[in-house]
This record gives sequence, structure tokens and C-alpha cells, in this order.
Amino acid sequence: MLSSNSTKKFFWFTCLVFVSWLFISEVKLSHALGAYATDSKTQSTIQLAQAASQPIPQQVLSSTLSKLKAKTRVPLKLPTQIPQEDYPLYITVNTVTPDQYELTIGTDTDCSGGNYCRYGTISGRKITPSTPSVEDEYAFLNDPSYQPSVRSTEKMGKVALDNGVEGYFIPYVCGANCDDSKVIWEQGGYRYLVGIKSGDKKTVVDMANSAISSR
Repeated sequence: MLSSNSTKKFFWFTCLVFVSWLFISEVKLSHALGAYATDSKTQSTIQLAQAASQPIPQQVLSSTLSKLKAKTRVPLKLPTQIPQEDYPLYITVNTVTPDQYELTIGTDTDCSGGNYCRYGTISGRKITPSTPSVEDEYAFLNDPSYQPSVRSTEKMGKVALDNGVEGYFIPYVCGANCDDSKVIWEQGGYRYLVGIKSGDKKTVVDMANSAISSR
């Protein structure tokens, strides 16, 4: 058995060790948090600088023009009006062939269209005899048996676009993920599409009109 005096010494020694351990741990934790805060601030500053200096949409898209023009015969219809956010947006060329192009507007520098990074979609393709009508392609949205977990309150249907062009509005639906609200139209034997993830009708109609008017 330890004497009372020995017990007290052991108790205070244990307390001293514990306090020392807390002090060292706090120093290490403070250093780690300081480093993390510095890194976070640097990263945020970089992103904010990118967002603040992000060119207007036409200039953002112009970096893709040479790639597209060299590889496709589809006349380009790229929107000059894209809703802006307080974070950078990037354009990724996902598909480009003589008869088709598809771009992703994303929050990542290399977004292939995955839900985690996709912000919107732009595409154009040649119409062929096997191309279904827009109504047929999206008829499933009006099928009573199709019950997505969330559905836009806006209705699918025809919309009047600029320059006498008739378009078709497709509202978003959500299952495991939400898809894009889209406006689709046809010009000169080609079908074009612009879309924004979970977007509203006005936003995508404005995008489509800016693409129709672009040169």
C-alpha cells in the first residue's frame, strides 16, 4: 500500500503529466489549424480571384471555338448569356464530331457531365431521318407511370424564341439527382440545346435566345 504522502505525490505527478500533454496537444492543434486556415484562405482567394476576373460568357466560351470549328460542321450556337455565380465556371468539350458537339458548363476544370460538377449543358447536332421529334424523345415525362421524386412546377411545351424560332421547353425532374431544364430548337437542319441544372424556364429561354443571336 502507498502511504498518504506517496499517494499525494503520485496524484500531483499524474496531474502535471496530464497538463503537460494538454499543453503540447494544444500547441500542435493550434499549429495545424493555423496551417489549415492559411491554406483555406489561399485557396479561397484564388477562387475568388478567378471568379472576379472571369470574363463575360462569350469570352469564356471563345476558348472552345477553335477546337469546335476545327472538328465539326455543325454551325455553332453558343449562348452569350449564362447565369453567373460567385464561383468560377468552366466549359468542357465532351463530344465533338463532324455532326455533333456537346459541352458541359461545370464547376470543375474537367467536368464530363457528372452530377457533382455539372452546372449546365450546350449541344448541337445534325438532324437525321432517325432523329426522334422532341415530343417523342421526352414523352416519358407525361407518362402517368413516371413519378420522379421532385418535378419542376413549370410545364413542358413549345416556346417562342427570337428571330421567329420555335423552341421546346423541357423542365427538370429529380430522382437520385436533378437533371437540367432545357430549351431545344431546330435551325437549318440542326438541333440545338441549352440547359441549366434545376433551372427555371426564363433562364434557359434567355440562354437560348442569346445563342440564336450569337455570331
